[in-house]
Amino acid sequence: MAVENRHTKALRARLAYNIRRLRRRLGWSQDRLALEAGLNRTYLAEVESRSRNIGVDNVAKLAKALDVDPIEMFLPERSDVAPAPDAPPVQ
Repeated sequence: MAVENRHTKALRARLAYNIRRLRRRLGWSQDRLALEAGLNRTYLAEVESRSRNIGVDNVAKLAKALDVDPIEMFLPERSDVAPAPDAPPVQ
């Protein structure tokens, strides 16, 4: 079992939040994003809920489907835009 520390928890939270935020920005359901990215919807739901780890290849698939650079998946929202109420804190 992998050791989870505050850094991995923060990364997982940021990634999950950004996937959900970017998906909603497009008006897509989890089903639609999973289809566009070539992933299973249940897997995507588990990643969004932070109960499942995700590999780099799948991050790249999601980024391509969402039309963003993969690094954007790990960054906080821009400071010139008010964060969503459910945004995890920047650490």
